[in-house]
Amino acid sequence: MTDKQFQQLFAAQLAQIALLQAIEANVSFMAHKRVPIERIHPNWKKAHGLLGLAMKQLAPAAK
Repeated sequence: MTDKQFQQLFAAQLAQIALLQAIEANVSFMAHKRVPIERIHPNWKKAHGLLGLAMKQLAPAAK
């Protein structure tokens, strides 16, 4: 596996984890509509952070 392939795989996995955490947070939000999402699910901020990291990794990996 080349460095570029590894970087692409790493970015894709980060994006997948972020998406799954966001989905989990969204389901929790739907169950507790009147509560701010940051309070009901601790992974919400983590999902945003991982997605941002994945986006930073995707740009160089796509070259």
